[in-house]
This record gives sequence, C-alpha cells and structure tokens, in this order.
Amino acid sequence: MLKKERGNVVFNKKLWFFLIFSSIIIFLFGVNEYRGYKKEEELRVERLLNKINLKIELFMSSIGDLENTEPIKEYYNSKEISYYNLIKVLQEIQKKNNIYGKSGYTLSLGKENSDIIITGDGTRNKFTYLKSIGAKEKNQESSNLILIPQEKEISFILKNKIFNLEEGIFWIVNLDRELFFSDLFGNEMGKWEILKDNKIYYLDKDIVAKRKGNNGYVLRSSGLNFKFLYTPNNATFYQMLFLKSFVIFVGLALLAMLIDYSIRLYRERKDLIGEINSLAVVDRRKNLRDFVLGIRKIGEIGELTRKVKALQGRKLKIVLVEIFDSDDEGLDFKNFTLAREYLKDSLSTESVYEHIDIDYKSIAFIIPEESDSVIEDAFHFILENIGQKYNVELIAAVSHEFVSLESFPQEYITCKKILDAKFMAKGRKVLFSENIKSGKLILTYPIETEAKLVSKLLNGNLQGAKKIVDEIFVDRINPEAMDKKDIKEFTGLLYNTLNRVVVQLKEFESS
Repeated sequence: MLKKERGNVVFNKKLWFFLIFSSIIIFLFGVNEYRGYKKEEELRVERLLNKINLKIELFMSSIGDLENTEPIKEYYNSKEISYYNLIKVLQEIQKKNNIYGKSGYTLSLGKENSDIIITGDGTRNKFTYLKSIGAKEKNQESSNLILIPQEKEISFILKNKIFNLEEGIFWIVNLDRELFFSDLFGNEMGKWEILKDNKIYYLDKDIVAKRKGNNGYVLRSSGLNFKFLYTPNNATFYQMLFLKSFVIFVGLALLAMLIDYSIRLYRERKDLIGEINSLAVVDRRKNLRDFVLGIRKIGEIGELTRKVKALQGRKLKIVLVEIFDSDDEGLDFKNFTLAREYLKDSLSTESVYEHIDIDYKSIAFIIPEESDSVIEDAFHFILENIGQKYNVELIAAVSHEFVSLESFPQEYITCKKILDAKFMAKGRKVLFSENIKSGKLILTYPIETEAKLVSKLLNGNLQGAKKIVDEIFVDRINPEAMDKKDIKEFTGLLYNTLNRVVVQLKEFESS
C-alpha cells in the first residue's frame, strides 16, 4: 500500500513538474514566436511600403523630368498658350505615360487660368474632365494634395506648392488600383488603406470613411503629405500559435517518455543551428559590390573586404574596365571571363589593389592614387595584351582622386559617364574626365540628333532645322580647342548628314 502511495506521489510530482515545465516552454515559445512574428511583420510591411514608395517616387520624378522640358517650361510661363506648344506638351506627357503606364499611373497637366487639361489621350475641357474624375470645384481649393477615389482608379491633384511652381499650375495623377497597388491587394496578413486628414481611403473600393480610434500602423508615404494605414490581421497568427503550442505540448509529453530520444533530437537541432549560422556568414565582396553600385548604403551593409580596410585613409582612384562594344554580335563573352582573370592576375602582384566584379561585361579596380600617366601606361599595356591574347577589346575609365569610402558610388558613376564617350575616343584605351572636357572628343553629334535634323529638313521645317544646327554648334563645339583637322572632320560629318537629305529629296517629285 505504501509502495502504491509512494508511486502515486512520484507520479504526481512528475506530472506537476511536466505541466510546469511544459507551460514555461510553451510560454517562452509563444513569446519568441510573437517577437519573430512582429519583426517579420515589420520587415514585410516595410518591403511592401518601399515598393509603393518607389512607384510614388517614380511618378514624382517623372513630373520633375517633365518640368525640365522646354515645352512645359514654356507652357508654365506663357499667358497665351499656342496650339504648337500644346502639341509639344501633349507629346512630352504621352512619352512618359507610354513608358510608365504599365506601372499603373498616368499624368495630366492643367492651369487654373485655362479651360484645358492636357492628358495622355489629348486635351480635355477642364471642368468636364474634373467632373468625370469626381473632383469638386469649390471645396478643397486650399489643399495642395487632393485625393479622389474612383471605382477603378485613385486620382491625386497635386498643386503648385508641392513643387514650388508658379501659382495656378497643377498636375493630375491617375493611379490604377489593381496595377499600382497590386502588392497590397489580397493581403491576408493585414489590410492597407490611405490615410489623410483623419479620413480613410479604401484601396479596393470607392469608399471614404472617417477613422475611428488609433488601430493599425501609420506609415508615411514617400514625397507626398498623406500616409498609409496598415491594420494587421493577428487572428491567423494566434490560430497558428495555438496549433503549434498544442503540437509542442504533445511533443513534450512524448519527450518526457523518451528522454534519450529527446537528447539526440536536441543535438541534431543544435548541429542544424550551427550549419544555418555558418551559412549566414557575411559575403564581404558582395557587400563591396552592392555599395559601389549604390544598391545599399554604407550603414546598411556589414564589413567590406580586408584590402579595402587596408586602403582606408589613403588617396584612391577607381579604374572601371569594360568591353568596348558589348553589342557586337560576334563577341564571345567567355573570352571576357578569361580576360577578367588575366586582369586580376596581372594586378595581383600589387597587394593593395582591390577588384570588384560588376557584371558580365565590366570589372572595377580600387587602386592607391597614382599619376594619370602611370595609370594610363600600366592599363594600356595590359589591355593591349588582352586584345591580342583573347581577341576582346577593352577600354578603361579613371575616376577622380578621393579619400572617403562614401565617395565610391559617386566616383563609379564618374567612370560610367566617361565611358559614355568611349566611341569618340579615337583609339585610346584609358580615358580620364579631362579627355571628354577638352573638346577633342566632342566634335560630333549623336545619331539621334542627326535623325532630328534630317526629319526637319525633309518636312520643310527650316526654323526647327536651324535650332538643331545652333544646338550642335553651341553645345558640341569648343572653338578655343579646335584645330584645322577637327574642323575638317566635323565639316565632313555635317556634309554627310546633308548629303543624306539630298539623296532622299531626289526621290520626291520636282514640285
């Protein structure tokens, strides 16, 4: 009897110990899951918001680009708008809408003192158009940002103070609900709305409601004075947490009966965690590439390579090497892979050199500051050898001198700008910024400019042709840097252009 009672006492103690232990484990698991869920939710929401903000920045920059065009500047400043100017403004807006329309937005432009709205589909009567999108004329006039929900679109009227424009200018942005906000639709983890002036604008419905209470997360939009309201759906998480907790309870019960098995399982889990941690080691070289390309800022990445650390505090330059003509159909990119390895090996004797694999056609080197002549001689020799050895033509651009690590992305962009002029390099293998500023490499004009000039002449638009010619001479020629040879080459280029016009004119009737 005593043995049975003693057994019951031991069983009760084990039971109570198991219940307490399992409760602690489940509680800690729940706390950890909740923290992980909150952190993951914040990251997920931030990613979604960044996608939308990127689109907002896209149409804001599109407006900025349009404002810098001559037709729209003239539209802003003209009291009396000409039909010709309206056509030019319409063409500029149509270009942007055609390019970015697939992103889910279109732009329209209007003036308070004009009865015309210029849309991507043509000019419309201002009052008729505003009425069609649901805008009210009298109220909201003082607001610089007006939201207008429609069945399939959400429209924004952006007034002049947002862009510091002249009084009376406004832009209309129409956002396609399904396209523009596609990342926020069908989100089972939570609900998204636009929040402005304590009003909620539904993304999936033509409904505006007054906000009640302080539920949800208020997230700032990019560039505009409205916010997003995100209301999480925690019910799904709690259901999953309860299910997981029940599974853990059953698992702990089994573990209590199978101690040996639980120890082995714990060791396997520990080994697995060690493998996961080993896979999470920072890829320093990828960090360097992402930083130089401007994908991530210096504060957003981990450590850079050891060579970059050794170079800190010294005067540096970036040398960007790329295939001269990557559009050449006969080019074998395998040869560039071999050439890239040859470049690395050739510079490996200099331990302070660091390389960055940019992409399939280019590689960059970070080197201590040397004179331009030393850099040009070294890289010219190596690139010549590569051309003979691997039958691939390479060209290099050298950045300005810099010290701060934060200058990496800017100086990389400098190299890219220099290489934009590589087809005017006339046999040079290594280019510097001074080359493209000297006037020796800019005594030409691109094929796009030539096409415009030919089109104007064939259409009899002499005024437009004269304007293009003036632009060529004003923007492309530095008289102080010209010699007779340059003048002769440029004259031949212009002659060839005019000769193409004459050839085409011969095909027309004499009348």
